[in-house]
Amino acid sequence: MRAFVEAFGPGRRVLVVLAAAFAGLLASAAPGATLVCGPINANTTWDLAGSPYKLTCDVHVLSGAILTIDPGVTVEFNPGTTLVVQDGRLVAEGGFAGVITFKSFDSTNKGNGVRVSVPTGATASIKQADLMDLNFAVQLMCCGVPNAGPPVVIENCTFSNNIYGVQGYSGGTQSQWVTIDDSIFVGNIYAIDSADKFVSDCSFYSNTNAIFNVERMTIQDCIFQANDTAISTPGNGYQVEVLRCSITNNNNGIVRAPVVRRCTITGNNVGVLMSIQVPVECNDIHSNNVANLQIQGSVSLNVGNNWWGTTSTSAIDAGIIDGFDQTGLGFAQYSPVLTGPWNTTSTCMCTTPSVTTQPVSQTVYNGQTVTFTVAASFVGAPTYQWRRNGVNLPLWSPRFGFSNAASLTINPVAKPGSEPNWTDAGTYDCVITNVCGSTTSNGAALTVNICGADFDQNSTVDVSDIFAFLAAWFAGCP
Repeated sequence: MRAFVEAFGPGRRVLVVLAAAFAGLLASAAPGATLVCGPINANTTWDLAGSPYKLTCDVHVLSGAILTIDPGVTVEFNPGTTLVVQDGRLVAEGGFAGVITFKSFDSTNKGNGVRVSVPTGATASIKQADLMDLNFAVQLMCCGVPNAGPPVVIENCTFSNNIYGVQGYSGGTQSQWVTIDDSIFVGNIYAIDSADKFVSDCSFYSNTNAIFNVERMTIQDCIFQANDTAISTPGNGYQVEVLRCSITNNNNGIVRAPVVRRCTITGNNVGVLMSIQVPVECNDIHSNNVANLQIQGSVSLNVGNNWWGTTSTSAIDAGIIDGFDQTGLGFAQYSPVLTGPWNTTSTCMCTTPSVTTQPVSQTVYNGQTVTFTVAASFVGAPTYQWRRNGVNLPLWSPRFGFSNAASLTINPVAKPGSEPNWTDAGTYDCVITNVCGSTTSNGAALTVNICGADFDQNSTVDVSDIFAFLAAWFAGCP
């Protein structure tokens, strides 16, 4: 493991290793394990003095309770036991006092790990932790996300020798996906599976399946090396994007390809296996051992705008397995061909959007119209997504129109209570994304005042407001 840490150079990972060593010295002085079992129904802290904490049966974190696990603590799981975040919250965040360790008491008869129940509103924050030798290091029980944000946040963690690293899915919109950032996965059978996850800046080494059979997932700026399969989908590519990843020296690089852009796919036995038409473009796909690209199924597929290590059609053909090589397969249509690596060609070069004009806070009366506008500089066309209070607006609605343009117009603005559990008042921002990355504008506050002249509050000021005022006055309304 230290070799992997050193490969990334100085920084957070080295500090974590040193902290872990320091914590290990402290833990060795502990007189014995603290045995834990049963429900937690009040705020509880597992501190270093009581470490290691050994689960002798399932532990359930119940409604309203927060289980805090301090830096340097070790949590051991007896065979088959689970730390269940039922409808409470788990905060397990290591630091300079040491990483937090979750592991099986007996690595040959594994404990289960951490389970988060999404339907009941459970949440977990797991940072600077090592999770090892478990059946399900982190498992999500679906479905439905009553919380505004992700049910689980994982940062700066190491998952090693688990059956499943992060397993299960949450349901919900992208703002409610599990986030996994800056973490290492090594030696797992299934490092990450299923759906509803945002995976960034992670490294995957020597897993059987690094990212397995996934839907509804964004995987960006990650490294995949020496896995049996780096990334696979069920074949529908449903809402899966692979962006700016290095996929090298695996048995299979990408199986049943989803959207793949700005990736380096080299040195694998098979680089890309592709079964449906999805964008696979602006990648470097070459120097794979058996095939750079293998078509699966009878449909011919377009894979233009990639760099194949050469512009020679005969050399490109030699690296592709399709209908020319096997009867019944479709054909790969790879023209136009990039003339060099994607980041050197004008076709594929891009820059992360940078906001040049921020949306402006405004105060309006109900029934009026308001427009928020954002502008950005970029290379590579972006998409826009407006949000209210951090939640994506629907793609289209009668009053908001389309939420995927540089300007958002609300017409008419709704007053508080005009719709069930709704007011247009709030903070609006815009997420601007292209294949090189995304940026979020500043938030602009919308304040909605009720128009005094609109006495009957029907969003129109007319003579009926005069009669409504007089009726209220004669009735003695103060």
